[in-house]
Amino acid sequence: MDLDNPFKTRSGDSTDGPVSSNSICIEPFRVRSSGFNCQVFTEDQVAEMLAKELASFCSEQGFEIVKGKAQYTIKGEIVKIEQGSQILRYLLPFLAGEAMVEIQGEVIEGVHSSKPFHIKKTFSMGAFGGSSKGMIKSGLRLAGMKIAADAGLVGQQTSGLKQGGSSGGLGALSAPVNAWLYLGMVALAAIITAVIVGGYAHGWAMAAPERHDGIAMEHRGRYVLLQSALAFISILFGGLAAAPDSVLKSKTLIWLRASSGVNSIIGQRILLGILCALPIFLAYLSKRLM
Repeated sequence: MDLDNPFKTRSGDSTDGPVSSNSICIEPFRVRSSGFNCQVFTEDQVAEMLAKELASFCSEQGFEIVKGKAQYTIKGEIVKIEQGSQILRYLLPFLAGEAMVEIQGEVIEGVHSSKPFHIKKTFSMGAFGGSSKGMIKSGLRLAGMKIAADAGLVGQQTSGLKQGGSSGGLGALSAPVNAWLYLGMVALAAIITAVIVGGYAHGWAMAAPERHDGIAMEHRGRYVLLQSALAFISILFGGLAAAPDSVLKSKTLIWLRASSGVNSIIGQRILLGILCALPIFLAYLSKRLM
C-alpha cells in the first residue's frame, strides 16, 4: 500500500477477482466549498491529509486497502474546515476565533448495511492561541481514528474482522464492550489497591514519631488520603499501559489516544508507563518527607 496515495491502483490489481473479506475501499472525500474557510491549507491538501490518516488507521484496524471492488467502503464529505483566528483564540479563548473540522459520511458493508458517521471537532484555545495548521491536522487525525474505528466495528460485527492482523479475533463481544469491561476491571483493581495502600499508610503514619520538621499528627489523615489517591492513579495508568491493542485502538479510548500526542501504540504505552511511575515516585518522596 502506498500511504502517500492510498487511492492509487496498484499495478496488476484487478477489480474482477474475488473480494477479500477484510478489504476496504476509501473513496476520495469531497470538500464542501461553501464550508471551506481556510488559508493555511488548500482543499486538495485537506482531502489528502484525511486520506492518509484514514489509510493508516484502517490498516491498523486490520483492513487491506484496495481500489475498486471491496468488502467495505468508506465515503463521505468534508463539510466544514474553519481555521479561525489565532489572535482571537489567544485574547478570547472559548469565546471567539475557534477552529473547526466537520466530516460526515458512512461505512458500507456490501449491499447489506451501512454505518453513518458525523464528526465535528472544535478547537477554542492553545499555546499562544494555538496554531491553525496544527489544530486542523489534529482534527483530521481524530476524524481518521473515529472513522477507522467505526469501520472496524462494522467489520467485527459482520465478518469477524481480525484487528491489527492478529491471529485471533475478539470473540463474540465488540471492541467497545471489551474496552469497557477491561476498564472496569482496571478501575476495580485500582480501588482495591488504593484501599490496601491506604490501610498500610495509616498504620505507618500512626506509628511514625512526630517530628518538628514532619507532618503534624492532625494532618496525617491527609497523608493517608494522598497515598491512596496516588496508588489509584498509578494502577489506573499502569492498567492502561498494559492494555491489549484492541482496547487501546477501540473507539472507547480514541479520546485518550488523540490527546496523548503520539502516533504509535508503543509510544502511547511508554507515555502511560511514565504516568504510572510518577505517582509512585511522589508517594516515595512524601514518605521520606514525613
